[in-house]
Amino acid sequence: MRVVVYVAGGRIEVTSRKDRDITGGYPELRALRTRFPRRRVILDGEIVARDRRGRPSFSLLQQRMHVKTPTEALLERVPVQLYVFDLRCTWAHGPCWTRPISGGARCSLI
Repeated sequence: MRVVVYVAGGRIEVTSRKDRDITGGYPELRALRTRFPRRRVILDGEIVARDRRGRPSFSLLQQRMHVKTPTEALLERVPVQLYVFDLRCTWAHGPCWTRPISGGARCSLI
């Protein structure tokens, strides 16, 4: 599932292709907050669930889609990973995007 991930100041927001906030459904991605402690970043990528052989499985991922708050059992049964295709924006100081993180921000490279 294609997503855009915004990370800034210890916060994270995950949005779908249709710009829906799906952050709560993928708590595993909170780990990204510690990967970029002093930077604001916008990542373009894909959330993937893998089968027992390590292959991407859309049918497994469907079990997680549209679940706003997954249970511990679901998180264990269907773990996900983020495959990043593009680092859209990174900024150490000052704004990386033109609106606050919760306002559907977009990268401002100018």
